[in-house]
Formats: sequence, C-alpha cells, structure tokens
Amino acid sequence: MTAAGRPPDAIVIGATKAGTTSLFHYLSDHPQVFMDPQKELRFFSDPARAAHGSDWYLRRFAEAGDRVAMESSNGYTRDPVYPGVPERMAATCPDVRLVYLIRDPMARLESHYRHRLAMGREWRSPSDAIAAEPSYVAASLFGHQLSLYRRHFPDDRIHVARSERFFDDHDDARAGLCAFLGIDHDPLRPWPRENASTGRPVAPAILRRVYGLSGSERIARVARRTAASLGRGSHAGSTAFVLSDGLREELTERFAADHRLLGDLVGGTVPASPDHNHQPGTEHMNETP
Repeated sequence: MTAAGRPPDAIVIGATKAGTTSLFHYLSDHPQVFMDPQKELRFFSDPARAAHGSDWYLRRFAEAGDRVAMESSNGYTRDPVYPGVPERMAATCPDVRLVYLIRDPMARLESHYRHRLAMGREWRSPSDAIAAEPSYVAASLFGHQLSLYRRHFPDDRIHVARSERFFDDHDDARAGLCAFLGIDHDPLRPWPRENASTGRPVAPAILRRVYGLSGSERIARVARRTAASLGRGSHAGSTAFVLSDGLREELTERFAADHRLLGDLVGGTVPASPDHNHQPGTEHMNETP
C-alpha cells in the first residue's frame, strides 16, 4: 500500500440482479460513505483490472477521509465463472466488511436473462442460454458463493440480506445494513429503484443473433440504440421466459440444495425464504447487469 492509498472499509459483492445498482446509488448519496464512482470496478474478478496492481486499487479510496470507503462489483460472487475472488480480496483487504444481497434464485436468474436480452447480448431461448452460459446459474448459488468467502472472512464481517426487504418498505433491513456499515440510518431517505429490466425495449432478434455470432460490443450497442428507437416495441418484461420441464426441475432441486447450504452457513436463519413457486414474469426486482 502506498502512502496515498488505503483499502476499502466495505465492498458490495453482489448478487447480480439483486438490487446492487439501487444500493450503489443509495450509498453513493450517503454523506458518511465514499463510494468509488465506477460501479463494477471488478478489480478482483477481471485480470485486466487486476493488472493495474494493488496500488492502483488502493488509491481509488485515497480521498475517503473519515468516510466509509466502499466499492460495488456483483461479479465478485460468480464462481466458477470468476474464480479465486475471495482469496485475492482477503490478501488485499483482510479487514474489509462485505455486503451480499440475495433474492429468490429463480427470479434472479430470470431477471438476469431479461437484462441481457434488453442489452442486446442474448439471442438464445432461456433454456439454451442457461445451458450455454454458466454465469446464469452461478450467480444464483448464494450458499456456494458465501461458503467461499467464509473460508477467508469471519462471520461477523459478512452481511447477508434479502433484497426484496429493502424495496418492500422494511425499514429494519435498511437500518440493519447501516448499523453493519457504521453509518447513520435516516428512515425518511428514499430508497431508489435503479436499472429495472422489464420495461426496457428488446433489440430486434436479427441484431441479437448477429451479436451472438460476432460477440461484438459494437453490435450490442447498435442493438440497444435500435431497441430504444423502436419506442413501443417488445419489452424485456413481455418476452416469454419458458424453461423446459426438465431444466426447471433440475434448477429447482439445485437451488433447494444450495438454499440448505446457505441456511447452514447463516445458522439456519435465511432472511425471507426464497419462493420456490416463483412463476415467470412475477419477479419483484430487476437490478444490475
């Protein structure tokens, strides 16, 4: 660590599509928090970012002063897509506090798919996409992800919370988070809803398929601009999310097993049990890429 740098006090580690964008904006506006302005800093998950070196990372928080220094990257809880994150984080920030937002795992997966659809980065059916892209399932395995962090951080350094409670006017959830971070809680401060996916226009299928063949971010940008220009065209929330019976059964069993692991890790007290009867299109939250 250089004289100009310092480690963050806390990191929001995910989960993807569990309200982290809204939490990022809430904390960014808090007078007692210094939040790195670049959401998805991804220093511990992206080799290109890691190549900048730890001094570069620590200098990101040099201006925090006496505020709680933070960053937010939901890719930190997507093992095995991004492996080794907890180990690298513990080596650089051994005393950091971690905030992990979770939600119903099937609803989170659906929201993840709809977000990529709206971004022009998904062209496959839900079943084909889930089979081909490990990130969809990995980000919903909350117990597995938490187990990796528990090997490197003590229990009292990790705050696990159900994102639905933050957005359903459960003030105790917000107060609990603020207490964990050591910042004041103002029950009158509004809680933002950011980055919702369901209302976003969906790019034409031909452009999404071209992106699938090329992987070009330029094509994805064109797809997003085209979708926005369509105005009243198809939207992510109106796009069917249909899984084969076999895949839905497989995912339900896998998420149930992971939920049991999560319960073991948090002492049997999982905030608001996930809704395993979730039906497509009934999601409560649509957050974060």
